[in-house]
Amino acid sequence: MNWIKEHKKRVIAIAVVIVLIIIGIFSCTRSSGDEQTQQTVAQVEKRTLMESVSATGNVMASDEFEVKSKANGVEVLSVNVEVGDMVSQGQIICTMDAKDLQERLDDTFENQNNQNKNDSQSRQTAADNLKTAESNRNESLQEIADNVAKAESDYNYAVSTYETSKASYETILASTVDAEHPNGDENDAKVLAAKNQMISDEQAMNNAKTRYDNQVNRRATNEQRVWDTYNTAVDNYNNTIENLDGREDNYGDSIKDLQEQIADCTVVAPVSGMITSLNVTVGDNFNGSVVAVIDNVDALDVVTEIDEYDINRVQEGQKVIIKTNATGDEELSGVVKKVSKIATGATTYSDGSGSGSSISGGGFSFDLGNIADASSFGGSSSTGNKDVTFTVKIAMDKLDERLRIGMTAKLSIITQENEDVICVPFNAIQTEDDGKTFFVNQITGTDEETGEYVTKKVSISKGIESDYYTEILGGGFKVGDEILMPEVERANTLEDMINQSSSMGGVK
Repeated sequence: MNWIKEHKKRVIAIAVVIVLIIIGIFSCTRSSGDEQTQQTVAQVEKRTLMESVSATGNVMASDEFEVKSKANGVEVLSVNVEVGDMVSQGQIICTMDAKDLQERLDDTFENQNNQNKNDSQSRQTAADNLKTAESNRNESLQEIADNVAKAESDYNYAVSTYETSKASYETILASTVDAEHPNGDENDAKVLAAKNQMISDEQAMNNAKTRYDNQVNRRATNEQRVWDTYNTAVDNYNNTIENLDGREDNYGDSIKDLQEQIADCTVVAPVSGMITSLNVTVGDNFNGSVVAVIDNVDALDVVTEIDEYDINRVQEGQKVIIKTNATGDEELSGVVKKVSKIATGATTYSDGSGSGSSISGGGFSFDLGNIADASSFGGSSSTGNKDVTFTVKIAMDKLDERLRIGMTAKLSIITQENEDVICVPFNAIQTEDDGKTFFVNQITGTDEETGEYVTKKVSISKGIESDYYTEILGGGFKVGDEILMPEVERANTLEDMINQSSSMGGVK
C-alpha cells in the first residue's frame, strides 16, 4: 500500500493504460516498420487545485449516551423498545421488579428507627453521665477549697488562743515578783498552771499550722485529680456521640442507595434519539450495567482511521468532501473536529480484506478497485493498510436524511486548496536528465515543411499538485498558452504498453 501511495501517478497511468487495453487491445496492429507516434497539444489553464488525504470511514452519531441503571439483582419485567427505535426524552425503556429492593428498604428503615431509639437513649445516658461528672467536679473543688479555708481558720484560732494563754502566763508570772523573786516565781502553782496552758496552746498552734500548710500544698494536686476525672468523662461523652453519629451515616447511605436502585427499576431515556444497542430482555436477572445506548441522530459524524504516514497532514478545522453509496455522486461537506493523539492500531477494508493490488499472468488480471479507492478524490490513500492508525472524527455540516448510522463513506480531507492557479496536466511536466530541473515544452509555431510543432523548453517550478493537474510557477505562462505533451509511442505488446506507461512525462 505504501508503494501505491509513493507511486500514485504511476499507478494511475498504469490503470489508464489497462483500461485502454481492455477496450481496444485487439484493435492494435503492428506497423510495417517504424513505430507510430502522435503529438498531443494542451493548453495552460487556471483552476482551483486541492491536495487531500483520502480515507474510508463510517457514519456515526455525533453524540452517544449510555443508559445505565443502579438496580442490582432484579428481574426485568418489560422491555418497551427495540434496536433502531426512536425514543423521546423521558420515554420508558424497560421496567424491573423492585419488590425485593422495597422490602430491604423497609427493613432498613425499621432497623434505623430501632437504632435511633437506642442511640437516643445512649445519648441521654451519656449526657446524664457528663452532667453528673460536672456536679462531682464542682463539689470536689468546693470541698478542697473548704478544707483549705477550715485549716486556715483553725490555725488562726490556734494562734489567737496561744497568744491569749501566753499573755495570761506573763501576767500571772508578773504578779509573783517580790524581793525574793525579782523575775517572778516560776514555782508558783498558778504560774505553773498558766505556763503549762501556754505550752499546750503553742503545740496546738503548731499542729494547726502543719495541717494548714498540708492543705495548701496538696490543693493543686487534688484539684488536678478532680479535673482529670472530669475530662475523662467528657472524652467518654464525645466518643459515644461520635460513634452514634457514625452509625446514623451508615444507615443513611444504605437508604439512599436502595432508593436510587428502586428509582432505577424504571429506566427512562435521558435524551431523545435512536436505540442503537439494547442489553436487556424480559426475564433477565439484571445486575447493574448499561441498559441501552442512545445515539443522537440529529447530528452525524464520520469516523475514520488515518495511517501514521498522513496523520500529521490532518488537522482540526480542515474541510472534508464526503461521498456515500446512499447519496450517489453528490458531494457532502464536513469538517475535521477531532484528531486522536494516540494510535489505535491497524485497519482493514470494510469487506474485511487487506490492502494491495495484484497482476497475474495468463488472462491478465489487475485489481482496479483498490487503485480507484486510492485516488478517487485526489491525494494519498490511508485506507486498508496494516500500519499504525489514528482515529479522526469528521462533523458533517448538515444532516442528510438518506444517511444511516454505520454506512460507509469515502472521504477527501482537504489539506491544501489554492484557487485560480496557473496549471497544466501533470504529465506535461518533464525533467532534465539530472532529474533536478522541471520544464514544459511551449509551442511557439509550426514547421512549414514538416508540419510539426516548434517548441521551446521553459523551466518552471511545481506548486500544488492534484491527481491530474499541477500548478506551475515561473516561466511567464498565461491562460491559453499551448504546450506540447510528451510523445507516447503506440505499443505493439502488453509488455510494451506497461513499459511505456512508466515513461509518461512527469509520472514518478
